[in-house]
This record gives sequence, structure tokens and C-alpha cells, in this order.
Amino acid sequence: MLKPLLLSLLLYISTAVNLLAAGDPPTKQIKGSATALNAAQQLQLNKALAGLEQSLAANAANLNFVDQMQDMQETVSLAAESDRQVAQKLMSYLDDNPEKVKDILSLNFEDLTRLPIGLTAKLKDDARVTLGVLEAKFFPTYAEVTVFARIVFTVDNTQRDLFFGVDGIKFTRNGFVDGGGFRAVLLGDYLIPGDKWTIRLRGGSGKGDRDYDGSKTFVNFDCNDFQEASLSADVIFPRSVLLPYDVATGKEKPEGRVVFQQENLIGKI
Repeated sequence: MLKPLLLSLLLYISTAVNLLAAGDPPTKQIKGSATALNAAQQLQLNKALAGLEQSLAANAANLNFVDQMQDMQETVSLAAESDRQVAQKLMSYLDDNPEKVKDILSLNFEDLTRLPIGLTAKLKDDARVTLGVLEAKFFPTYAEVTVFARIVFTVDNTQRDLFFGVDGIKFTRNGFVDGGGFRAVLLGDYLIPGDKWTIRLRGGSGKGDRDYDGSKTFVNFDCNDFQEASLSADVIFPRSVLLPYDVATGKEKPEGRVVFQQENLIGKI
């Protein structure tokens, strides 16, 4: 699930960078634009692109440092950090007690009396999702459960764990209510470092975050199965790879980094 989404994101970024710096003819770059450029505007665009190309070439040839991006930080609220720790402990418990983990389609109401329990599913890209039900509050006709999810995937031969959470989800003897499913938000931001860029997945403020406006990363569970993920991310380039360009002055910016933003990139699981 995440690999295709990340690849789609990187393809989008790669295309944008190539259009800016890899030398496609400007007339080709603006093909399909809704607004045609007149000759003067086209000339101005050509000059700007040529200047940017020269700046990037000079930067690549002359820079004697590597921007390690050591100042990059994740934005993780106290609530999200606390939820992460709870999710990690829950998943460690389920890893050590595989008898507590069952297939996701076999969850029933009686299972909620034997918490915590885990549910698991294998995704199309061989990533695996584990869903842990931590606690339940019982009412006459339903229970409200707290759920954490872990997605395990591999980037550059390194295993990565992403933790999601949601609380107050209603579950009856017929399954989940509220349309048959729920969304679990990524618990805080998450950095995925790379040689030429760093991806920052944008997360929520904790398991109680219900602001699904496309600005946060979440997974969607529906009809007793995992359905899709929505990816919200920044791709940040180190200054030793790409320099920010000030359109007003026609010069590179002395500070900051080039950042491409993508919101609400939906991928089916």
C-alpha cells in the first residue's frame, strides 16, 4: 500500500524537478496549460528557466558541503507521542503472544471481553498491517473501542513501522457502525530519510484527531477489511541537491530548502 503511494509521490516530485531543472524545452513544459503565453511571457519564462538551470549546475559543481538535514524534526504532540508509546507496547505484546492475533475477518463481539487482541492482514505490496484493540467501554447495545494500527514496510532494506490510532469507535454484534468502518490517523509526523530527499509524512495530534481534511495521513478500515490510505507528505530536498529560487529577485535564496507538498494522495490497499 505505502510503497505505491510513495512511488506515486516521488514520481510527481521527480517530474516537477525535471521540468524545472533537467532541460526539457520550455514549450514542451507548458504543453496542456490552460492559459497560453504570449511571446514576451514565453521569453521571460525561457530566461528564468535558463537562469535556474545555470544556478543548479553551478551549485552541483561548486558546493563543497553536503546538507545532512540534521535540523529536520518531526512534529509530534505530547498526546501523539504518548499514543505512539502505547501502540508500540501493544504491538510488542501481540508479537510476543501470537495466539492473541486472529484474521481480521473473524472479529466478533465476544472478542472484546478478552482484550487486548490483534487483527492482521497482508497487503498487496507484501507490507503487513496489524490492528490492535486495546480497550473497550460497554453499553447496552454496543461497545466503544480504542484501536491502534501498525503498518510494517521496508525502505532501503530498513524496516519501518508506522503507528495509527483512533478511539471511540462503536462496535456491535453486527460489526463496526458509522458506515461500517473507521479511519485511524498517523500518530504525529514521520520522517523517511533518503540520499536526495527526505519524506515527511504529516500526522495528527493523537488518536482523538478527527480532522480528516486531507492534510494528514490516515488509513481507512471499512466492511471488515483495510480499504485505503490517504497520504499527506512533504518531500524536502537538501541544499546540496537543490536550492530554493526567489522568483522576484531571480536569485537563489540564501536559506531554506525546496519543499514539495502533496495532500490527500489516495491509494487502495
